[in-house]
Amino acid sequence: FSQHINSARPESVFTLLQGSADGHSLAAFGREGDARFAAFGVHLMKELQEGRNGEFQPVLERLVAWLLQDDPASELPSTLNVAIAHMGSDKKATKDGVKGAIEAPSFEVCQEELEACFLAADLVLVGSAGEDVDAEIIGQAVEAALAQGLPVLFLHTQFWDTSDSGERVLKALGMTFGAYGGHYWSDDAAIWDSVEEMLEDGGLLGALDTLYAHFQEDDFDFDWSECTSYVGQVSCSNVPGLRQEFYLGAEGLKGMFAAFDAEGLDLFDQPDRRLSKLALLLADVFRRDIVYPMSKSDADQVGFFEAYYADHVVHYRRDFNPAQPDLGTFSGPLTVADVELLDVSTAVDVSKEGGFTAVGLSALPGEPFTVRLLDDADLVVGLFLNTQRTGSTREFDEGQYTRPKFLSS
Repeated sequence: FSQHINSARPESVFTLLQGSADGHSLAAFGREGDARFAAFGVHLMKELQEGRNGEFQPVLERLVAWLLQDDPASELPSTLNVAIAHMGSDKKATKDGVKGAIEAPSFEVCQEELEACFLAADLVLVGSAGEDVDAEIIGQAVEAALAQGLPVLFLHTQFWDTSDSGERVLKALGMTFGAYGGHYWSDDAAIWDSVEEMLEDGGLLGALDTLYAHFQEDDFDFDWSECTSYVGQVSCSNVPGLRQEFYLGAEGLKGMFAAFDAEGLDLFDQPDRRLSKLALLLADVFRRDIVYPMSKSDADQVGFFEAYYADHVVHYRRDFNPAQPDLGTFSGPLTVADVELLDVSTAVDVSKEGGFTAVGLSALPGEPFTVRLLDDADLVVGLFLNTQRTGSTREFDEGQYTRPKFLSS
């Protein structure tokens, strides 16, 4: 698999295929209203046609049956109109893969009038090879198909890289790509003895169940002797159980809330999303009691992990966003009484090479503010908060967890 496919809506989007080495989500599925959908971090059709992962063919057939008829055990229709879009140079492999699951499909390769092409189909197959400038059009076409209850299957076609169009399609499906490089760095694989063994891990929901059980029972307990040190920085990635019992849940939430920020979404303006809201409110509660500095070897490991959980679960764009009282070495106390609040205009020179430029202003924790773009230049402009390098907070070094780690939105 080339990329990880994570849920950004754990209430309705679930892991379909989980890695057995590190627990990454390699494929996901879900439903919204009458629409059912799934996504793979690899071009599965091409894999099958080139003789790889052949044992997955019956799984694909059950998945297609579920997408079409809400029943994985149902017989597939003998004929089907399939819309294909943005599969890159692999359209033939896509068609051949569909033919392996459906007896006599007809195909429409959608290029112009994408939305109309999708709405005329029985099944939408979309890849990540669309032009970046067309990302919004592609995403809106997928959303229109879902609104009509049409099944959608996304196949990632860019190897370990990602694309704006792929990200926009996944956004429509309530999903996100994983961390940069995906499988290139994680080298995860789904090598299970049985389906039941994979289901026991439970995907993101299983990881959250494990994480919250530790908080509830106050029983985090790890053997830190397996930590290693390189150029003065301690890493504990090899500590037994740490990934399964903390990181899988915390990192799943971190990616989800990062997607909310990137989308400019206020979680509490959304209907439902109860699990996501409770996950964030729990982080707010933990933030109230954080006192720096702390160490992983403190007698109370729960306090360390409450702070570390809160670092992973950050969501800036909301009406009520309480300030963390103790920011450690990041900043002294900041209140309205400590600073001057200004309404300012500032000019920012941008480089044709890209990158980012600091505005040179600070936002006051816990106080809402508004940014307005006054320039009419034909530019795509983004805004994010904080540029602190994550590696500069060395939370596993003895006594060096001295400030929040993940501050950048």
